[in-house]
This record gives sequence, structure tokens and C-alpha cells, in this order.
Amino acid sequence: MTGLRSALAMLVMTLLFAAGLEGIAWLVVGTAPLDPRYTCAANAPVDTYRIFSYGGSTVFGTPVPEYGFMSQLAARLNEQAPGRYTVCNMGEGGRDSSGVLLDVEKTLRYAPDLVVVLSGHNEFLQPAFQATGTRRMQEWVATLSSVRLAQKFMKRLNHRKHTESAEQPTPQAVQAVARDSADFQARVSRYHANLTQVVALTGDAGVPLLLGTLSANLKDWPPVYRSLAVANGGVSDPDRIMRSIDAAIRDDAKGAQALLDAGPLPSEEAKAPVMQFLRARIALATADDHERPALLATLQQANDNDPVPWRASSDFNVFVRGLAASAGHVTLLDVDSLLRHAASDGLPGFDLITDNCHPTPHANHLIASAILAQIAVQTNQTLDYPDDAFALFMAAQPAELQLDYQLRNGIYTMKVPFFNYPVSRRYFLQADALATNDWRIDANLGALSLLEGDKQQGIERLTRALSRQPDQRELLARRNSPYLLEALAQADLRLDDIPIQ
Repeated sequence: MTGLRSALAMLVMTLLFAAGLEGIAWLVVGTAPLDPRYTCAANAPVDTYRIFSYGGSTVFGTPVPEYGFMSQLAARLNEQAPGRYTVCNMGEGGRDSSGVLLDVEKTLRYAPDLVVVLSGHNEFLQPAFQATGTRRMQEWVATLSSVRLAQKFMKRLNHRKHTESAEQPTPQAVQAVARDSADFQARVSRYHANLTQVVALTGDAGVPLLLGTLSANLKDWPPVYRSLAVANGGVSDPDRIMRSIDAAIRDDAKGAQALLDAGPLPSEEAKAPVMQFLRARIALATADDHERPALLATLQQANDNDPVPWRASSDFNVFVRGLAASAGHVTLLDVDSLLRHAASDGLPGFDLITDNCHPTPHANHLIASAILAQIAVQTNQTLDYPDDAFALFMAAQPAELQLDYQLRNGIYTMKVPFFNYPVSRRYFLQADALATNDWRIDANLGALSLLEGDKQQGIERLTRALSRQPDQRELLARRNSPYLLEALAQADLRLDDIPIQ
């Protein structure tokens, strides 16, 4: 009995201490500010038609939000009906279905007239499985004044030490996902449950819901294979396979096949999803109409078997289609079918998907058009977004956005788990044609050359970079050149060894 009383007393004291600490922190930092993504929703004029969108980086507009489909939608609505519509984009890079559900829960009280949800690429992004209830608790804890005060203190401490937590080294280890594991099944079940709950919440609120499928670059983007064991989908000679893939997506089928035939392939390696992709991609270049459907299905299967599933699988899209058909207030926004139809050969590649899953500006135009058509139905208004209006939209964007677009693509495609150096190089060279004096381009092209074994070219590019940006901390910052540090180490170099013009 005495022990129980002591434990209760300790618990009470702990709670009182925590409450006191929270009170003191509240005096310093005040109440939790509204999430910046929710500000638009909270301030949306009640006399406008309010459109709220939720999802990950595709909804946010990665790589350049100004080109995203929600930005294009807002611009077109403002052009055709100024002041009558409010578009609030609550997409966030890396946001999975749990985050989307929490966002919907927190913002439905702002009474949207239409909700748009596209989610599915990020279900396997986090290394450890987290139930939605756990995420809900974590996001609540993050709003506590004491927690925000501690974060503010750490930010200042890192600033004084000239370190940034966002620039910690990207892990080189790539983890394959076992599709027959309990973790995989739990994530799939969580996705199903979260989207089902989104449908229920919007239905209870009487809000029309546009529920979207997700597209992916099935034609030109291989499954992950670098830094993986052969047993987990890796290959024994990744550089040769990379060159073969690069030739294949340039429709040089003979060159790709020659590289593939340059060395033996163990039977286990021949079964890897990347080899499934590569063989189908090579065959696609010379396939007739009878052979093409089977090859397209093989490329989809290669995507669905990707050891690192950072793209929505076809099973996810099947589930979304079924869920949309089950509720009267839900309309399917079938982005996957839309982009397949827009692709010249029925399969989206770099013409519509800028990397593995993010739409190009043109693809975003198509998605915005589909949303606009649904808004026209809902509001009984005449709304459209023809190709010439899209061309005018792009022409009106600042010139530096195109450079930013190429740079961001180049950085994204070279990073873990993709290490897609040929595609990354293409983007940086396109950026170089736009701005020959940008040191970030030279830093990344130098890193790529070193990683690919061309030491002389790497040094030449880094010499140019250093002549324009002598601050080595900026040159090595992960946000600017993700793998320059590793590239230098691989070439047994330091920045101090690089001559400056």
C-alpha cells in the first residue's frame, strides 16, 4: 500500500512538474501557431468556392510548386473568374496517408466546397512502421510549448555551431522491402484504412471529394538496384546496368543489349526487377502492336516489384478506384489513366513524369484540367484550360524557375535510393545551357564525374565551382550538392586540392 501511494505521489509530482514546465514555456513562445499549410484554409472567404487539396509532394508541386497542378488550377480560376474561387494547397513533401488523414481532420472545420486527395507514393518512405494513432499523438506533442521551446533552443545552438540538421549526410544504405513481411502488409492496411476514413469524414461533412489515383514513370525509370545485395534485387555490376538503362531510354536498343550481353548474369540477378524492366524496355523499341501490351504490363510489374517502393503500386490505384465507386459524394480523379492516355505509347515516361513519380509541367496541366472540369460540374460554370492557356501560363513564369526546375530534378535523381547519374547529368547539363555561371551546376557535375571515375573532368568542374563560390561550406552543403563529399572521398581528394582559377 505504501509503495502504491509513493508511486501515485511520484506520478502527481511528475504531472505537476510537466504542467509547470509547459506553463513557463507558454509564457516564452505562446500557443502553438497555426500550421502554415492551414493558413489559407482558415482565412478562405466564405463567399468563395473553396478548394482544399491534400497529399504529398505531387500535390505540393515538387520539384517547383509554381508549376504544380494546384498552382496552375489557381491561376486559371483567377483568370476566368477573379475572386470567386479560393484554392488552398495543403500538400507536403513526404506526407503519407496518415498525415493526409490528420490534415483533413484538422481543416474540414473550415468548410471547403471541394476536397482533392492524391496519396500513395509515401507509404514506404519512413523506415519504421507507424500507426496513424501514433502519428496523431506525435503531432499533438509537437504543438506543446515546451517542445517548441526546446526545438527553438536546438536551432539556435546548431546555428552557432554552423550546422544544420536538415543537412545531415544522406544514408548510403538502401533497404529492400520484403513484400511478404508483416511490415509491408501493415502499411498497406494503414493506407486502406486512412483513405477509407477520409471518405467517411468528407461524407459526414457533406463535402464532395475528388479522390485520385497516382501515376509513375513506368517507361523510363528503373526499379532500385544500386547498393542492394543481388538477393534483394541488386546487381553485381551496377555501372554497366546503368549504362544499359541509359541507352535503352534513349531508344538505343542495340547499345543497351550489347552492354547487357557484355558479362554473364547469375540466375538470381536475372530475376531482379531492374532486369525485368531493362529487358522489356529494350524490347519495346522494336515491338509491334501485338507485342506491346505484354511489354507494358511487364514494365508495370517491374514497378510493382520495386525493392524500394517509392511509387504507388497498381494495387493502390485499384483500391482507390473501388473506394471512389463505393461512395456517392466521391468522384474518381484517375490521374494514372489520364497520363497513360496522354502518353504517345500508352506508358508515361520522361515526357510526363520528371523523375520516378512527379508530373512534368505539361502533366500538371492535364491534371489541373481534369480538376477544373469537375469544378465546372459542381458550380455549373463554364471553365476550361486549353493548351494555349497553358502555354501562356508557362510563358508568364519567371525565367529563373526553369533553372530551378532543372537543378532540383538533377539533385533529386542522383540521391539515395536512385543514384540515377545519367538522368541527373542530363538535368544539370540542361541547367548549364540556361545559366553557365551557376556554381551549383559545376559542383554537381564535378561530383558526378568523380563518382563515375572521371577524375580530370571532375576537377575541372570543381575548379569552376570554387572560382564562383569560394565558401567551401556552401559548396559541400547537402542542399546544394548532395554527394560532393562522398565523391571527393572516392577520388581521394579534398576541396583544398582543387586549383582555383
